[in-house]
Amino acid sequence: MYSTKNLWNFPSARGIQRESINDPGIETFKDHPLNSLAREICQNSLDAREDFNKPVTVTFDRFSIESKDFPGIEKFRENHEYAEQTWRDNSQALEYIEKAKKVLNAPRINFLKISDYNTKGLLGADTDKLGSPWSTLVKEVGSSNKSDTSGGSFGIGKFAPFANSDIRTVFYATCIPNGKFYIGVSKFMSFDTVNGETTTGVGYYSSSINSDPIRGHTPFYDEHRGDEHGTDVFVAGFNKDDTWITEVIKSVINNFFITIWKGKLMVIVDGKEINQNNLHKFIEKYGEKDTKGYYDVLTNEQTIKLDVVNYSKEMGEPYGEEFGYQEQDAQLYLLKTETGNRRILMTRSTGMWLFEQKNISASIFFTGILMIEGDKMNSDFKKMENPSHTEWSPERYIEDPKKAKRMYENLRKFNRNAVISQFQEDTGEEMDAMGMSDFLPDNFGGNPSGLRPTEVFETDFSRSNIKKIELPKNKMSKDIQSDSGDVLTQVLDEIVGTPDDGDTGGGANGNTGDNSHVRNHPGSGSGNLGVDGSEGNDIFTIYRQSKGKPVEVFHKVAVTKKPNEYQIIMKSSTNLKDVIIEIFTIGEVSKSKAILYSAELNGVELKIRNNMIHIPFLKSKEVTHLKCSISFDGLARIGVNFNEAKK
Repeated sequence: MYSTKNLWNFPSARGIQRESINDPGIETFKDHPLNSLAREICQNSLDAREDFNKPVTVTFDRFSIESKDFPGIEKFRENHEYAEQTWRDNSQALEYIEKAKKVLNAPRINFLKISDYNTKGLLGADTDKLGSPWSTLVKEVGSSNKSDTSGGSFGIGKFAPFANSDIRTVFYATCIPNGKFYIGVSKFMSFDTVNGETTTGVGYYSSSINSDPIRGHTPFYDEHRGDEHGTDVFVAGFNKDDTWITEVIKSVINNFFITIWKGKLMVIVDGKEINQNNLHKFIEKYGEKDTKGYYDVLTNEQTIKLDVVNYSKEMGEPYGEEFGYQEQDAQLYLLKTETGNRRILMTRSTGMWLFEQKNISASIFFTGILMIEGDKMNSDFKKMENPSHTEWSPERYIEDPKKAKRMYENLRKFNRNAVISQFQEDTGEEMDAMGMSDFLPDNFGGNPSGLRPTEVFETDFSRSNIKKIELPKNKMSKDIQSDSGDVLTQVLDEIVGTPDDGDTGGGANGNTGDNSHVRNHPGSGSGNLGVDGSEGNDIFTIYRQSKGKPVEVFHKVAVTKKPNEYQIIMKSSTNLKDVIIEIFTIGEVSKSKAILYSAELNGVELKIRNNMIHIPFLKSKEVTHLKCSISFDGLARIGVNFNEAKK
């Protein structure tokens, strides 16, 4: 099977599809190549952990070799000449080929070497068996044979090293119980050969035309691992400047701080060791703001740790039994802090940063981490995970998407309710004590300094349009004009459609769909109705157009001590007559009209119908307290729309 005559083999045939330079797998990681590389490599190494009593160690080092020592350099250069002829009319392909030729013709070629230790290595290198870790990484496309609890499952992460190579070439070397093996892989492009065939676009530096691995260790690197199991990845043509060290450290710190904190991972970047004991120093120097906040959750004595299954029962809304989840399968860590980002970081067994759940509360300042640790729960949520590991989508759960939707939505609901249950305080007395001039400022932009109201169940002050409703002249009466008539009855049929929402939330991490994880992280949502409005904006301004000038109404929705009762605190910038307020309950993906039981304004009962309340008059710059009771099982997320009757 193994030969002493190693060669570059680019499999070819007649009549096959030609592959150009834009490989979708590689392009996936082009935006932030080093960040993606560190993220994918560390995850793969954790998935292959051998001794669970010791951490996995991953090292990153750069070195260079003389060009003449690059395996099969002459044949490799020759293939680039063939490609140049094949794609002579394709400017993009020619641009890449020119850049690659400069690398190959330079006196020295740079490499990035990434090695892992305390891993199983690439099992199957000795047999090339289909579905083995070796075959999945080297020979197969779109496949993964990892366990149900592993970090990855799509196999797309294997393209990350190629995104960091100017010649799109990577050498893999591994040490397994049956020996040491290596192979070179070039994700090149198709080219026409001298015998009239076309290559597939992928080439192998191997021991035969069957692209079999080579027994032994790589000839171009002198320091070898001995008999310790593990894998070495050599990224050829690694032409990054010295900032690569900082970029890799930042990626490791911001993506795997939980894993390192747990003692599961140790990373050494250009000799700089990051471990469980010195993690805090690296976070202080390299960590992003949110990473520092989440690390505080892990280390602060004030952090509350809740078992998801047990605490959901205490709250009266059991989670998990329907899906077979048990105690200790998931833990929620919560820390109430003035600097909290009001989000919960979602993670699975690897501890890697996945995405954040937002839209929880605007006035409870907290930070949280959800850790899914049980095998069954890990398996279920892994099936919902997108290829870039930045979102859970129930539609991906092939067996039963509806069941998966309940799993996910109920988990998000648990997180939200747990925050409210742990940190909610009574609002009424404290709001009065604070003074509404502080709570609702006279200036109409910005966040009042020191604003820290107690729990407000609709999150931020919001922005939408007050809708003007034209009342028919023949229905007008003296009573109506004096604000004592039944205005609500007359305007109900005049309210058409749904006014602008003004409280639309985005994805769980703000930028949905991003795969780079440079704290753009793709989010877990895709624009579903939420209540956070504009993230980080604590003022929710409502406009109506009146004589060309916007009118602003500040409002906040708070829970009271009474079941199903909510308080809406309002302050208008001008006098408003006959205001119709519509009350909604807001869910994950839609909102519904609330069913009102009663409403009162400053102690005076108001007229209601369905989800609408009539307020005869709102005085300019005067704080108004509206209380309403609704029919709803449990705590509701409340949305409010304003309409003004025009006479």
